[in-house]
Amino acid sequence: MNYGLSTKSTRLLAYEFAVKNNKICPSSWIENKIAGIDWLQSFMKRQPELSLRTPEATSFARSTAFNRHTVGEFFQNLKTVRNRYKFDPYCIYNVDETGLTTVQKPVKVLAGKGSKQVGRITSAK
Repeated sequence: MNYGLSTKSTRLLAYEFAVKNNKICPSSWIENKIAGIDWLQSFMKRQPELSLRTPEATSFARSTAFNRHTVGEFFQNLKTVRNRYKFDPYCIYNVDETGLTTVQKPVKVLAGKGSKQVGRITSAK
């Protein structure tokens, strides 16, 4: 969950890999300290299992809060409130489906072709 490299991060990684392994680099790579866009295009052609995808934005708080303990606590609280106030299920609304968001639009990332969900943690207030 929450994986993927942006095109810029991929190009930086390629440059750093080439430098660390004493590979011959074009002068533009050395000047800019990043692999060129032409390299990225060639890389994508050589790796047909990768595609450029727009990830689903996930706030850091949401990403870290989704664990067994927190989910169990949520459902225990929901049960307590439903028993106390006798809410019927039709009186409960999923506010998460309102279309409002507090997360930034993430940049496209490289991910495996056919990946149904690609997440990216973003900062949110």
